Amino acid sequence: YHFESDGWRENADQEQDLYNALVQWQVSSSTSVQFEARTLQWDFGALAPEFSELVSTTERQEVDQNTYRFGIRHRITRSTTLVGNVLTQDGDVIQRDEFGGLETESSESSKGKTIEFQLVSLFSGFNIMTGAGYSNLRRGIDSSSYDAFIDPDDPTLLDVYREARLLDIEPEQRNAYVYMNAALGERVDVAAGLAYVRLDWKQDYSSKETFEVFDLDGNFLFDFPLDDISNSVDRSESYWLPKIGIGFDVAQDVYVRVAGFRTLSRYMVASQTIEPVMFF
Repeated sequence: YHFESDGWRENADQEQDLYNALVQWQVSSSTSVQFEARTLQWDFGALAPEFSELVSTTERQEVDQNTYRFGIRHRITRSTTLVGNVLTQDGDVIQRDEFGGLETESSESSKGKTIEFQLVSLFSGFNIMTGAGYSNLRRGIDSSSYDAFIDPDDPTLLDVYREARLLDIEPEQRNAYVYMNAALGERVDVAAGLAYVRLDWKQDYSSKETFEVFDLDGNFLFDFPLDDISNSVDRSESYWLPKIGIGFDVAQDVYVRVAGFRTLSRYMVASQTIEPVMFF
């Protein structure tokens, strides 16, 4: 897949190349496997639909991303099926911009993986779905700012301001769930479920600002630090997510559903999971 556009304003152009391959093999009457590989290359400017005159005309981003997925489906019995899914993704993002003479550049590298399994059991009048998963994502962001100008007090000197920032983020997630759907007669359906999520979060941040002085030939003279900051975060949180719902026919062409549930925005590698994301 190839997409290319000049955009609807200055610096809203983009060029995108997406390659995808999918192979599926029916190993036996009860087992099938699937493998998918996807590569994304994307070069674009300021695409946000903003109409302000402050929209950057120099912002550029380059994305290079690879995704691989392996899945298996095995029918244990006529009423019980096991599904497994393993997904990995790695990518690099480079962003550059310039504002008022200040040049900025950031590079982000990420690598993540997800391992999941799901067991679906069918019974007379109801079904039960259970599953568990593990996800790990590592992101490293290295950004810098640079500004050079003639010294206002001595025009024979060139002053350079530099700021370097480094951010490492590693969220790790474990989850488990059980969902049940049942029919109570011909007019009423009920659904209930409970999910558990444990999130471990590690983060390291550092920032360093320096002021450098050169002569007009580019020879380094001296420098001095302005600021040096570093901090770390390490925390763990657990969540229980109950869900319950009921649906019933109130008329021949009218079906009403009522549900109450708690949900959580989670870190999903490649924004994919085999756990149902819509309840009831």
